[in-house]
Amino acid sequence: MYTTGAKFHAAVGLAQLADAAGFEWLIAHSADSQARVELAQPAHVPKSSLNTGCVAALRILTGEKSLNTRAGWADWWKAVDRKTLPKDHVEFVGRE
Repeated sequence: MYTTGAKFHAAVGLAQLADAAGFEWLIAHSADSQARVELAQPAHVPKSSLNTGCVAALRILTGEKSLNTRAGWADWWKAVDRKTLPKDHVEFVGRE
């Protein structure tokens, strides 16, 4: 019913409110290179692929700059102190 882009933006919003569901959605879709996020992506993200947007958002939200695989993010999620999240907010820029 909702577009992938709407779900992505909702997940980022939830994560920014420290809701686990947002982080879990972003992690679950961090390897999906087929889906696209149109209209707005995190700042400094050159492509509109869902996985690129998810990883960029996760890096901003968590401060973890070295993780880039779904498995890596899943392992990190199991071990992180969730009370310390989010570390920062995601700034979106429009796409034409």
